[in-house]
Amino acid sequence: MTWLLVLGLAYVIGAFPCHWWACSRPHSEQNGVGYAQLPLKEAFLLLVIDLVKGMAATLLGFALLGWVGAYLAAILVVVGSVYSCFLDFRGGTGLGVAAGVLLILSPILVVVGVMIFILAMLLVRSLFVATLLTGVTLFLFGMVLATHVMVWLIVLVLCVVIWSRWWGKKPRSYSRYKKPPWRKRW
Repeated sequence: MTWLLVLGLAYVIGAFPCHWWACSRPHSEQNGVGYAQLPLKEAFLLLVIDLVKGMAATLLGFALLGWVGAYLAAILVVVGSVYSCFLDFRGGTGLGVAAGVLLILSPILVVVGVMIFILAMLLVRSLFVATLLTGVTLFLFGMVLATHVMVWLIVLVLCVVIWSRWWGKKPRSYSRYKKPPWRKRW
């Protein structure tokens, strides 16, 4: 019973749409509920909320069920964020929640992942490609840094859940609107 309660609560924590009260104007899935479409203060607030959601669910699973509970709660909080039952199973990207999860499971991977994600976003200007590169390199860095095998599997499952959001869709590129930072017009 404790397992079902903790895992169900982890899904609800991830699925709860915090942007309803954190954002000053209404956003829909068509307009995008991403960090790029928000003012800087609201984007930072939403990122902190997503980090706390991932950390809280993982710590709850660890406190009540041990490491296995933390791993399962980590997966379910990201699934809840990506496929929210409150938003007709069309939630957010799950990147902030996944970063909060990894902050508890392996903090060094978060530091490496943030650097790779920022570098990839600056170079390719595509959220899908940056997420893909970050997921693959986090998995490889997890092997190099000799983290626990379960953390490798969790990173792999989280990447599959996050990438499943984009399967069958054409990835959006921001390069149409912004030129890469290293090119200058003379």
